[in-house]
Amino acid sequence: TVRNNNSSRFGKFMEIQFDTKGAISGAAIRTYLLERSRVIGIADPERSYHIFYQLAAGASPEEREMFSLPEGSFDYGYLRSSSCTDIDVMPNVDEFDHTRRAMEIVGIPLEEQQCVFGLVAAVMHMGSVAFVDSDGSEDGSKLDPASQAAAEAAAQLLGTDVPSLVRAVTTRKVVTVGEEIIKPMAPEASTSSRDALSKFLYQRLFDWLVTRINASIGQDPNSECFIGVLDIYGFESFETNSFEQFCINLANEKLQQHFNGHVFKKEQEEYEREEIDWSYIEYVDNQDVLDLIERRMGIVSIVDEQCVFPKANANTLATALYNTFTGKDKKTNDPTDRFSKPKRSEQQFTIRHYAGQVTYSTDNFLDKNKDYLVPEHQVMLEASELEFVRELFPAEKPEPAPSNGPGGRRGGKSGFKFSSVASNFKKSLVALMETLHATEPHYVRCIKPNMAQKPAQFEAANVLHQLRCGGVLEAVRISCAGYPSRRYFHEFVNRFKMLASDQADAAKGDDRKASGAILAELEARITDIEGYQLGKSKVFLRAGQMAVLDKLRSEVMRKAATCIQKYVRRYLAVKHYRQLQAANLVMQKYTRGMLARRLAARLRATKAAVVCQKYARRGAAVRNLQRHKKAATAVQASWRGHVARREARSKRCDLAALRIQSRWRAAILRASYNRKRQATIALQCAVRARKAREEFKKRKASARERGALEGAKKSLEARVEQMQFQLELQKKLKEEAVAERTREVESANRAMEERLARAEEEKSRAVEAARLEAEAKALAEANDAAALAAAEQEREAAKDRIAELQADRDDMAARVASLERRLREAEERASTAETARHDADERVRAIGESLKDLEAHNRQLAEENYMLKARAQLSAGGGTPNGAETGGA
Repeated sequence: TVRNNNSSRFGKFMEIQFDTKGAISGAAIRTYLLERSRVIGIADPERSYHIFYQLAAGASPEEREMFSLPEGSFDYGYLRSSSCTDIDVMPNVDEFDHTRRAMEIVGIPLEEQQCVFGLVAAVMHMGSVAFVDSDGSEDGSKLDPASQAAAEAAAQLLGTDVPSLVRAVTTRKVVTVGEEIIKPMAPEASTSSRDALSKFLYQRLFDWLVTRINASIGQDPNSECFIGVLDIYGFESFETNSFEQFCINLANEKLQQHFNGHVFKKEQEEYEREEIDWSYIEYVDNQDVLDLIERRMGIVSIVDEQCVFPKANANTLATALYNTFTGKDKKTNDPTDRFSKPKRSEQQFTIRHYAGQVTYSTDNFLDKNKDYLVPEHQVMLEASELEFVRELFPAEKPEPAPSNGPGGRRGGKSGFKFSSVASNFKKSLVALMETLHATEPHYVRCIKPNMAQKPAQFEAANVLHQLRCGGVLEAVRISCAGYPSRRYFHEFVNRFKMLASDQADAAKGDDRKASGAILAELEARITDIEGYQLGKSKVFLRAGQMAVLDKLRSEVMRKAATCIQKYVRRYLAVKHYRQLQAANLVMQKYTRGMLARRLAARLRATKAAVVCQKYARRGAAVRNLQRHKKAATAVQASWRGHVARREARSKRCDLAALRIQSRWRAAILRASYNRKRQATIALQCAVRARKAREEFKKRKASARERGALEGAKKSLEARVEQMQFQLELQKKLKEEAVAERTREVESANRAMEERLARAEEEKSRAVEAARLEAEAKALAEANDAAALAAAEQEREAAKDRIAELQADRDDMAARVASLERRLREAEERASTAETARHDADERVRAIGESLKDLEAHNRQLAEENYMLKARAQLSAGGGTPNGAETGGA
């Protein structure tokens, strides 16, 4: 706005909730009266809401393509009415980044951020959608072809198509009994419908953001207490004031009434608590202004009533207000003359608020008070393809169809669902005042020092006007009418005891008595101290008396300070004099010391000069002596050198002769020695060569033996492998024999079992035969000889069978004995093979050790052979390697 770069244009009440331990447990935000009209219209040089400019300037290339936003352009229908698009201290791009960051902090994901910015862009494009008269229709309208691109962008961002959007904005459905009528609207009405849709889109988006923020910070429904911060509009009085200023000033009237009552009540409670004798204080009560606005036939009721009438406008509203508050019922409706009619206007009215007179214009008053959502808009948004839009505009329950009125007249129903903004705002203010009355309020008044929004500038008239509009002057007047200055007894005594110290000391520690004694003493001396009162814990003073006491205290403090300064200055002067005196003594001491040091230096210089002269004369004498001594020494040295050189020449001659003789003798001896040495070396080489040939022969024989040993080794290895193969074969044969023996034993056992079974059977038959024989014997006596013969034959046959079975059993026992014998023989052979294998392993190990010894012996022979070859080469060459000299044997 022209007064503020960052005006919120809505009221908010923020709660910080606490639990029983005093810790923060939650928070919540409630908002009041968002200025929706700023979305569709702004005055130059003000701006609309910052998010429009931030999105237009700070969107990324992908977002510009997604939202159909041209780069660096603010040419949109709702924004082009003002020339203010940029603010120096608030760059649009940086602020847009801050907005994104804030949305991330409160937990709005990137997808929902894109949906939010998409709706903002849709509102911007909606402002560029225009309508013209429809062809062939007087009342109808159609989309202006020049705004086709804006309509397509808005429809796409709202999740619908252009025909649906145009149809929802340019037509209305009127419901009557039994039928529905689609009524086209003129371009002006279509534009109003478009603006209503834009305002509701922005309002729902704003409410959704508030809900998300509340969900993010978390509310505690069980909190014990809370701290509420109410940040709401200040009193507004512009050159042109409309419905928004009316509601804002209504809220300020409510808050001012609460503020005056709170201040007066607080004063009254403190006077009663301290038992102060006081009289009633008159203060300005603005209840009559609130009655003028809020009562049954108040301004809000008249505005709501006019909104119901289809043909109501600004003139009819102003006329209704004039008739109600300036006509014959003026004494009843406005007894205090708070309402008045301007002389030169038929669409304005003036209200005398507590902060001054404000003239309101009824133009657009009714439209701004209509809080309706057109059903066509709701149907279109409910059917959106975007889930986010459907979430903002959920389906509403259908209302019952209108019935015929009395007298048979049909009732009709418009497409608008009316709801009063002023009434809803009044209800929210009532709830807010109930919350404020239930709390202990504290007030903070924000004062702007100047209207240019610049530092270090103070406009006294503007500040005074703000203090008056904020009710601060009235609060000061109420406070000054009683006892504005008050101090606790101990604070008063501590501050003003010096004005009557004897009387205060006489109270002997009773602060109340001391305070009364001080005031009584001052009242006796000064006529300005009167009308004070002593409460239970405080001293209450009239206006200006605290300043008098402070002045007296300042005089006493000044006198005391002067006395203290006097003694301090005397002390400092004495201290300075003593410092100067001590410094003078020090300077005298150091001056005398300096003179004494100079005298001592002169005496030391004289003594040093005498000493220097003494040593100089001694040095000259010593040098003269040394010169004579050196000359004598030179003469002696010259003579002695002559004698020594002569003797040296004689000795050199003798030494040269001796050297010649010694070298001649050495040459003769060296030649003799070399001849003997060569003969000795030749002899040694011959002897060594012979020994080397003998050793070579021995080594050659040894090598042949080694070849024989290697052949023996290979044959032994072959034998070991053959023995291992035989052992494995024997093991395999043993295993096969054992398996064969096991199979034979098993078959013998089975045969034995079969034969035993047959034997048992034969035995049973034999028993049966014996039984028959017994029966035959029994029957012998009674039967004839033929029967006895048959029985005898059967008995003989049974005996033969028993004999045959016995023979088979003996044969089986013989075969079992044979198998057992063969098994023992196989075990013995296996044992013998195992022993042979063990012996073979021992022999293999012995052969391996022998082979290792042979290999070591071969290596030793190879080394000796190498040495012999080297010696033989040396002998054959007649000298040592590398030409080294060889000594004697």
